[in-house]
Amino acid sequence: APYKLDARRCISYLTIEHKGPVDPKLRPLMGNRIYGCDDCLAVCPWNKFAAAATETRYAARVDLLAPPLAELAALDDAAFRARFSGSPIKRIGRDRFVRNVAYAIGNSGRPALKPVVQNLTDDPDAAVADAARWSSERAAFREAWSRAGRGEVQALRQAIAALADYPLTPYLEFELRRQRIGDYDADSMSRFLARYRDWSFHDRLEATWQRHLARSGQFDVLERHAPDSDSAEVQC
Repeated sequence: APYKLDARRCISYLTIEHKGPVDPKLRPLMGNRIYGCDDCLAVCPWNKFAAAATETRYAARVDLLAPPLAELAALDDAAFRARFSGSPIKRIGRDRFVRNVAYAIGNSGRPALKPVVQNLTDDPDAAVADAARWSSERAAFREAWSRAGRGEVQALRQAIAALADYPLTPYLEFELRRQRIGDYDADSMSRFLARYRDWSFHDRLEATWQRHLARSGQFDVLERHAPDSDSAEVQC
């Protein structure tokens, strides 16, 4: 609602206080933040009066400036405690911290980090294992989408089967159907379009299918499934 904030969506809350898995819809919005978020401070008008702190204990530790995600993901409990001794980060514990690192890896778009999270998919902590699987699937989706752009149909089919439960997989199937529009019968296309009627790709795929039906002379099918089409090309 206007002028209201939902504290449950705050990145500082999610990365520091929230226990267990984070809502999948919020994970991409966390970006690369693994402990807290200063966006509120950055946009607060009052902070234009802020002065740099002179207390040395407020200064960033050199060993914690932009540490490699792969290095942080490999921390066990003992290594985590040793690395963050004397830091407030230690309070959230290794499991919550590595969970956040896994989300950051999933949002990084760096294929080289995929093996790092795959090593965590069987982590004893359920939230870490869940985050690692999500990150791994997100990387696999990106790779599949890239292959789809290169027209690698077989790789796309394999990815759709492997990512059957991933929320964005329908986009891969859309791209496969768009590229191989003649491989699908009318009932299959109708069911797919009906199921994803509210998705962003629906209208584009529907128009592609209708053009295919018109160009291939399947006017009886077109009349049954798109009698009210407003496409000029289809009407012609």
